[in-house]
Amino acid sequence: MPERAASTALPEPDSACRTLVAEAMKQTGVERITVRVALAKDKAAVDLLAPELTPAQSAEVRRAFAGCAWLPGENGAATGTIELSLPR
Repeated sequence: MPERAASTALPEPDSACRTLVAEAMKQTGVERITVRVALAKDKAAVDLLAPELTPAQSAEVRRAFAGCAWLPGENGAATGTIELSLPR
């Protein structure tokens, strides 16, 4: 599964999200991604920061993130940059 957020102060995807994103990453051939997450009331805005993806890869990864529930970080932190990796 993708790595946990570097600090509990960051928003964290739920476990179902990890499976969705890991599957999308496998299908697109992406091993590691960096995203910026900003939580809102019922959803999160996710910006793909790295690596640079093709439009098809980007659409697949975004579709996976759209199905995610996010948990605020420590003290209700609602934004952060998170790195997710496929297991080796």
